[in-house]
Amino acid sequence: MIASENYLADGVFHEPDGQVLGFSITRLVADEAEILTIAIDPRARQQGMGRQLLETQIGGLVRKGIRRIMLEVEDSNEAALKLYRSFNFHRDGVRKGYYAQGRIAPADAILLSCQL
Repeated sequence: MIASENYLADGVFHEPDGQVLGFSITRLVADEAEILTIAIDPRARQQGMGRQLLETQIGGLVRKGIRRIMLEVEDSNEAALKLYRSFNFHRDGVRKGYYAQGRIAPADAILLSCQL
C-alpha cells in the first residue's frame, strides 16, 4: 500500500478473489500517530472488520514505539464512536463544521485520542 516508514497501512481482503473489503492508514510522527482513515466496504460492515483493522493498527503502532494515537470522526458516526470508545479512546475536543464540503449542513468532527 504505502511504502514509507512514516505511515502504517493495513487491509482486509475477501477470500478467494482478494477483493479489498477494508483498509486503514495511519501517519506516524515521533511517538504519536494519527489514524487518517479506516474504511469498510458498506456491504461488509457489522462483521467486525473495523475492529480487526483497529486491533492490527494498534498492534503495529505499539511495536513501533507509539505512545499516543489521535483521530477525528464525524459526530454522527455512532458505530465508529462506539468502536473507538471500546479501545479507550477519549474525547479531546470538537472541530465545528469540519465536514462541510458538498453538504447542506456541515457536521462536526470529534477529536479522540488514546494513550498506549
